[in-house]
Order: sequence, then C-alpha cells, then structure tokens
Amino acid sequence: MMTNGVKVPVSGSTAPKQKDESVIQVPVNAMTAKEAVAKTILPAHLNPKTVHKAVVTAALNPKHLHVHLVEQTEKLQSLAPYIDSIYRTKASSNEWLVPEAMAKAGLYCAAKYYNQWYRAKIMGGINHQRVLLLYIDYGYLRYVPLCDVRFLARELASIPPQALQVSLEYVKPAHGTWSDACCDQLATLVHRKVLDMIVVNRKQEDCTVDVILTCSLNSPIDSLIRNPDESTLNKQLALRSDTAWSLAE
Repeated sequence: MMTNGVKVPVSGSTAPKQKDESVIQVPVNAMTAKEAVAKTILPAHLNPKTVHKAVVTAALNPKHLHVHLVEQTEKLQSLAPYIDSIYRTKASSNEWLVPEAMAKAGLYCAAKYYNQWYRAKIMGGINHQRVLLLYIDYGYLRYVPLCDVRFLARELASIPPQALQVSLEYVKPAHGTWSDACCDQLATLVHRKVLDMIVVNRKQEDCTVDVILTCSLNSPIDSLIRNPDESTLNKQLALRSDTAWSLAE
C-alpha cells in the first residue's frame, strides 16, 4: 500500500532485501571496510620558514587544497602505472567489483579516472549508481559509476596517501562560506603551475600545513610570512570583496 507517497509492504508481503554484507565474498587479497590505508606522513623537512616547489592537484577552496611536492614527482610517476597494472591483470576479475551493499563511506577502493586505475576512498552513499570518491593520491573528489569501483588490493595499503593537504594562511571567507567565484579564481591561479610553497605552520596532528603560495619568490621569506605581498596567491585572493584578510591567526 502507499503511505505519504512511499510504498510500504503489506502484511504477508516481503520487502526487497539488500544482500547481507556478512556473506559477501571479498577477494582474499583485498581490503575490507575494517582496514585502512597507512596514514599520511608529513615530510620531516616541511618545517616553518622553508620553501618547497609544489604543484596543486586539487583546490576545493583556499583552506582546502592538495599538493604534490615536485621532489616527489619520480615516486608518483612510478606509483600510478604500478596501481594501474594491478587492476589490468590480477585484480581484473568480477570478484573485485565492490557490490552495492559494501559501497559505504570509509571503504578504501580503486577506481578509474580517465581510463586509468587509482587509489580512492568512498566519501558518501550511492546516488543513481554513482558514488562520491576521494582519490587519495591526488585529492580529487569525483562521482564515479559503481561499476568502475574495485576493492583495494591489500598490497597497496602500506603506501600513505601521496597528496598533502594545505591551507592558504591569512585569507578567510568574508561571509562565512567561500563563494564559487573565489574558488574558480583559485583554480585558475594554480592551474598547471609549479609554485613556491612557503610553510607557515606545520599541523602534525591533522597532517596539514598552512602555507603561502607564490609564482615568484622575490622577497625574503621572513618578510612574506609577516606581510605577504600581491605576488602571493594569498594576497591576490584577499583583494576580493568576498574574502577577508587576517594576520592574527
């Protein structure tokens, strides 16, 4: 029968049942929902007042970016094809497909992105047979068809996420939330650029870093940390009417 537009099973009828997660056969060498990838490790040399060449891989807003250090490029270039090869050979069978009953937030997995396999983590429930994923080695958030999601091979669990999360120091949203226009400008400012990343604060407990980003390091580091100029992305975003600037963080 119908109740408030929702179909409710009547007495004696049987409601559709989702497959019990406890009886789902997970491949022997695959990670389960109770297992996690190794935690992100902040490089020991990423200390305040140091400068590092970096590439922004994902920019959600000025307080939530992911970067790759240029010095780690070689490691990343070898990791990507290694992951892809696993899912084109020994983890290519249908048993590695993540079933709907297990596609829940927190599960580490592998998923396609532009026809190549990468490590990911499910961030939300299924919506029209698509699931929201965080590609942990890059910081991308994408909706991906469930048919393109696989269990994560356990041999990949010991490798920490390769993308570092950073936050632009001193700049804040003027009205509590970041505007789309501000986030779009940020994406344009960092697109396909190698930037100088000045570390301001290192937050070991969160594995994040507060930074100043600039395309040209023309001033002393101490000076830029005390009062960033308009050569920095931080200051360029702060010139917007929908952002605020504070040196008292």
